[in-house]
Amino acid sequence: MEKDVLVSVIGVQSDLVSKDKEEIEVITKGKYYEKGMKKYITYKETEMETEKDIMSTVKIDNNRVTLSRIGENSTNMLFEVGKKHVSHYNTMFGNFELGITTRSMDIDFDDNQGEIKINYLLEVNNSPVGVNDICIKIQNDFSNFKLS
Repeated sequence: MEKDVLVSVIGVQSDLVSKDKEEIEVITKGKYYEKGMKKYITYKETEMETEKDIMSTVKIDNNRVTLSRIGENSTNMLFEVGKKHVSHYNTMFGNFELGITTRSMDIDFDDNQGEIKINYLLEVNNSPVGVNDICIKIQNDFSNFKLS
C-alpha cells in the first residue's frame, strides 16, 4: 500500500583537501511503499541551478540502498557497506564517472517512520573528492515530523 510521507534529506559533503563542509537539506512530500521485500521512497525536488524538477527514488533492498535521480542531472547511486560501486552522473555540463565506497549504513523502519544514514567516500573520474553523509527520514504523521 502506498502512503503519503514527509521526506527529509540532509546531505553533508566534506572536501578531502580543504576539510570544508557543505550541507544541503530538502524537505518535501513523497510516497512510501513496499513491493515484495523491498521498500521504496519517491519524492520530487527542484534543482537549485536550473530550477527544474528532479524525481528521486530510494530503494531499500536488505543491506543495499539505491538512490536514483532523474531530471536535468541524472544518476543512479548504489550503496553497500564495504563495496565500491561505479555509476555515472549525467549533467548539462557533461558526464562524470562516480565511485561510491560505502563506509557505514544504518537502516531503521517501522510502520510510521523510517531513517537511512549513509557515510561514503566519493570519487569523481577516479579522483577522491570527499567523504559524504546522507540522512533520509520519512514520517507519515506530518504534525510530529522532527529533524535532528
